Amino acid sequence: MTSGGCREPRPVLSMAALLLAAGWLALTLSGCVGDVGPTSTRPSETAPTAPPPSGRDAMCLGELRYPNINGQPIELGLPVEGLLADYVQTELLIERGAGECNSSPASVGQLPGACSPVTGEGESVLDVMLWSLSDDLSEAMFASGADRTLSETITGYVDSTANPFTVRTTAWRFPDGVPARTPALDLLRGCEGTVVRGETSQLLEGKEPAVLYFVEGDLAFLIESVHPVTAEGDIVGYPRTASGLLPAEAIDAVRSWWVPTAQQTLVTDTAHDT
Repeated sequence: MTSGGCREPRPVLSMAALLLAAGWLALTLSGCVGDVGPTSTRPSETAPTAPPPSGRDAMCLGELRYPNINGQPIELGLPVEGLLADYVQTELLIERGAGECNSSPASVGQLPGACSPVTGEGESVLDVMLWSLSDDLSEAMFASGADRTLSETITGYVDSTANPFTVRTTAWRFPDGVPARTPALDLLRGCEGTVVRGETSQLLEGKEPAVLYFVEGDLAFLIESVHPVTAEGDIVGYPRTASGLLPAEAIDAVRSWWVPTAQQTLVTDTAHDT
C-alpha cells in the first residue's frame, strides 16, 4: 500500500450464518488506512454462488452484490480542511427477493436515539438506519415498491486518524416511481426538528445536517451523518463543528457525488435485472 491515495479493498465481512437466523444480510468492508495492516481483495463477482431460495423459503431481501465504488473522501472533493487520504469504505447492494416483504417490520422507528444521528463503534453503525434495523427499513421500502437498494458508508479523517467522520449514503430504486410517502420519509417527517424545503427533508443537529431525504427520478436518497464512537465509548468526530458532524457544504459535496453514483449503479447498470 502507498500513502495518500490507495484504493485496495479490505476483507469482506461475512455473516451468512447469523443472517439466516436473524434476517441479516452481509457487509463488505473496503478501504485504505495508512500503510499498516494486511489487505485482501474482494471475492470475484464471478465466483459460484448458491441459488436464491424459492417457494416457501424465499426471502424479501435477495441477492447481494458489492459494487466497486470509489468513495475516497479526498477524491469526492469535500471542502474539508486537513482532509487525509486515509479512509474506510463499506458498500452493499441488495436486490429485492422473491419472498413477501413486511411493510412494518418490528424494529422500524423503534430503536433508541430517534431523531438524532446514529452513534456507534466501527461496523456496528451499519446495522442501524433511521432508528431501525437497516435490513428492516429496506424490507419496508421494498414493500412500498422499491426493487433494489445501494448503501455506502465512508469514514474519513481530518488532521489525524484520531479525528474520524462518518457519512452513510443510501438509495432505493422504485421502478414504478417513488411514492409520495415511503417508510424512510415517514420516519424523518415524524421528527419535530425536520425541515422540508422542496423535495428535500432535512434534520439538523445544531447547524449541521444530520439526515437528508430527497427524491430524484425513480430513486429515493438518504444521507446520514454518523457519530463515531471509540472502543472506550467516547464520541469523536469532525473537530471544526460544535456537533462533530460535517458542515453543510461538505454534505452538499457528498450529495453531488452520490446522486450520479447511485444512478449509475442502480439505474444504468441493469446487468442483474431479471
